[in-house]
Amino acid sequence: MHFHIPTMLLMLVVAFGVMAMGLAFFAPAQHRALRLTALGLLVHGAGYALLGLRGDIPLLLSILGGNLGITLAAALYLLALYRFQERAPHWWLLALPVLIVGLGMALLLDNYTGRRLLSSLVALCQFAHMALLLWQRRRHTAGRGQYLVLCAALVVCATMVQRSAAYVLGMDSARSLHDATPTVVWTFLIVLLSVLLLALGLLMMTQERVEQALSSSEWRYRRLVEAANEGICVLQDGVFRYINPKGTQLFGLPEEALLERPILELIHPDDWDLVRHNYALRIEGKADALRYAVRVLTGPQRTLRWFEISGVRIDWHGRAAGLNFFTDITERRTLEEQIHQLAYHDALTGLPNRRLLIDQLRLAMARNQRNTSFGAVVFLDLDNFKPLNDQHGHQAGDQLLVEVALRLRTSVRTSDTVARLGGDEFVVLLDDLGNDAEQAKAQALQLAGKLIERLSQPYELEGTEGDGPITHRCTASAGVALFAGLHSGAEALLDQADAAMYQAKQAGRNRAHCSGAAAPAA
Repeated sequence: MHFHIPTMLLMLVVAFGVMAMGLAFFAPAQHRALRLTALGLLVHGAGYALLGLRGDIPLLLSILGGNLGITLAAALYLLALYRFQERAPHWWLLALPVLIVGLGMALLLDNYTGRRLLSSLVALCQFAHMALLLWQRRRHTAGRGQYLVLCAALVVCATMVQRSAAYVLGMDSARSLHDATPTVVWTFLIVLLSVLLLALGLLMMTQERVEQALSSSEWRYRRLVEAANEGICVLQDGVFRYINPKGTQLFGLPEEALLERPILELIHPDDWDLVRHNYALRIEGKADALRYAVRVLTGPQRTLRWFEISGVRIDWHGRAAGLNFFTDITERRTLEEQIHQLAYHDALTGLPNRRLLIDQLRLAMARNQRNTSFGAVVFLDLDNFKPLNDQHGHQAGDQLLVEVALRLRTSVRTSDTVARLGGDEFVVLLDDLGNDAEQAKAQALQLAGKLIERLSQPYELEGTEGDGPITHRCTASAGVALFAGLHSGAEALLDQADAAMYQAKQAGRNRAHCSGAAAPAA
C-alpha cells in the first residue's frame, strides 16, 4: 500500500489541532496541566505543518522549525506532567533537548540520517523522562489515567529505539522526509496514537483527581457532620433522608426508625402548621436565617422536648431539600419559663404580680372599649393580718396568704384575673360585666361581698414546733372601681380602687365600697 507522506502530515496537523481545541475548551482555567497539553498539541501540529511545507518554504525554516516544534511540544507535555504532579520542574532538563535539536538540526541540515537519529534519541530521552516521572508518583496518583500516559510514553520510547536501530542497521531505506518506508509510516502512526493516549490520559488524570478530591471532601464533611455535637438531618418532601448520630440521640430513636419517616410524626400536633410553613419557606430559599422552636415527641415513650431548628436549602440527589440543624433547648425553655414566672408572678402564691396585672388590665380596658362593655377592679386587703405574723411568725402568715390566694382563685370565673400586689393586698380583675353601668356595679359589689364572706371563714394553719395547729379568723375590706375603656390609665384605676378600699376600712372593715357607693357589711 502506498502512503503519501504530505497527506499523513496534514492528517497529523488536523488531529493535533482538533485535540488541542477540545482540551482548551473543556479544561477549566485552574487546570494548568490540560492547558499546557493543549498548547503542546498546537505546537506539535505546527511542527508537522512546517515539515509538510518542505519545498514551499525555505529548507532551514522547514527542518529547523519543524523539529524544534516537535521537541518543544514534548517539553510542554513534560511541563504539564510536572504541573499535574505539583512538582517544581527541572527547567534545564526541559530546555536542553530543545537547544540540542536546534543546534543539531542547523549543523546536520544536509544529513537526513543524522537528523533522524538525533530527533529519535532526543524524543527517546524526553519520553523516558516522562515515564520516570509517572513511575515515581504512581502511588500518589489516583485512577487509571496515569497508566494511559505511561503506556504512551513507553510506546514512543520503544518506537524511537526501533527507529534508531533500523537506521543504524541499514533496515530503513528512507533518504528524505517523503520516502514512505514502513519505518517512517509506522513512526507517524505510532506518534499519532501515542499523543492521543497522552492527551486522553492527562484528561482522565485530571478528572480522576477532581473525583478523588470530591470524594475526600465528602468524606471529611461526613466525618464532621457525624462528629458534630448538633443534630443534623436532611428533609426532602418532609421525610428524613439522612440524620447524623447526634440527631438520632436527640430524637431518642435509631437511624432505621427515622429514615424515610415524615418529620411531622415526631412533632407535637399544635406545631404542625408552624413546621409545614417554615419547611416550605426553606425549600423556596427564603428561610436560611430562620430559627424557631418546636415541641418534639422523642423516644419510644414520646417524651415532650423543645428543639430549636435552623437550616438552609440544598440539592439532594438532584432535588430540593432542607439541611436542618437542631438542638435540644428544653432546659433553656424551662429556665426562661421560670424567669418569666419570677418576673410576672408572685413567688409565694403563684398569682400574677403587679406587672402582669397592669398588662392584663390594659388589655381588658382596650377590649371593653371596643365592646362598649364594663369591667371592674376589686382591691382586697386583709383586716387583721399583722397580729398573726406578730404572734405566730411569718411562716403562719405565709400559709394564710397561700390559702387566701386559693380561696380567691376558686371563687371567680376562669376569665377573671386574681393578682397579689404584695403584703396582704390582692386584686381581682373582672371583665365583661355587660353594657349597663348600674348592673355592672351591682355584679362587682355582689362578687366583692362573696369574696369577703369566703375570706372570713376560719383558717386551719400549721404552727411551728411546740405551737400546735392554729385556727385563725380573718376578715377583709374591698374597694371596687368600674371601667369602660381607656379614659383612665391602669395605674390610676388601681389607685381609685385602693382609695375605695380604705373608705371601706374607715367605714368599719369587713365590707366593700365602690367609688361613690358603699355596700353593707358582709
